[in-house]
Amino acid sequence: MQTAFFRAVSWLAATLMLVTASLPTQAQNTTGAPIKLVVAFAPGGSTDLVARTLAEKISRSLGRTVIVENRPGGSGNIGKAYVAQAAPDGLTLLLDGTGPMAISAAAGLKFSYDPFKDLAPVALLTRLPNLVAVNASLPIRSIAELTEYAKANPGKLAYGMSAIGNLSHLNAEMFAQMAGISLTGVPYKGSAPLITDLIGGTVQLSFDNLPPFVPHVKSGKLRALAVTSASRSVLLPEVPSLAELGYAGFDNAALFGVWGPAGLSAEQVQTLGALFLKAVSDPEVGDKLRQSGVEPAPGSAAQLRERMIKERDQFAKVIRSAGIKLEQ
Repeated sequence: MQTAFFRAVSWLAATLMLVTASLPTQAQNTTGAPIKLVVAFAPGGSTDLVARTLAEKISRSLGRTVIVENRPGGSGNIGKAYVAQAAPDGLTLLLDGTGPMAISAAAGLKFSYDPFKDLAPVALLTRLPNLVAVNASLPIRSIAELTEYAKANPGKLAYGMSAIGNLSHLNAEMFAQMAGISLTGVPYKGSAPLITDLIGGTVQLSFDNLPPFVPHVKSGKLRALAVTSASRSVLLPEVPSLAELGYAGFDNAALFGVWGPAGLSAEQVQTLGALFLKAVSDPEVGDKLRQSGVEPAPGSAAQLRERMIKERDQFAKVIRSAGIKLEQ
């Protein structure tokens, strides 16, 4: 593990040295037109936060204006289609999560674009862990006790999901399959009503995005059992990951990356990726993101594509095994 870690650090250091050396020349070769960074959701969410934090850093310190444009609707597919259909000139990009695109592909949903063919990966940027949390009144203080309780009380544990077929839903079903237990899913329209019912006891557990749960964990109303990312979260460092608890390969955080339309040249991908990797690796940016539970996780365009393929194949198995039906 240490060898892999040092290789990753060496790769990032080499990339940033190349970025620093090459940016002035690259800037001279551009038109100077602003980059439009599309967010396929309304302002205020995690995707929007990442986009605006990076856009501000790039515009302020790297001398290239980046404008965030929100294009919500169609569960994020309106904004994605807009970028997929844009000219491949490097001036229209998408900041989004890998999960929604991988899940749509895994479920065989058809849209006006194909995220694996019509969007070009540019860079992997950040991650946002999900949290396994239970109502604090339950006699469950660990993942081991959760599985024991579920086996001893079949049909009595219901989990809330912030939407059918999203990462919280698939994380719950993947965990249940790996643990050999049965859980009942209850869909909600977002995290806020889910948390209300989790605190009230209408549902007993959840696998949703971590940040909104932190105040309730600290107040004692909810109990945090594990995070779904490969490593622990900076917001709740005392909470273990499922992977370290024996669920090998469980690494399902909400990952954010940047894409452009298919047709971007290798040089364009390198130049644009350099801008965003330099921004997300800045200590000031990292501190600001971590305050909201989002953690820098820089990676290359190839790593972003590999991650999407891994998630697509993994979620396809979960969807088939659980009999999940996603609507277009």
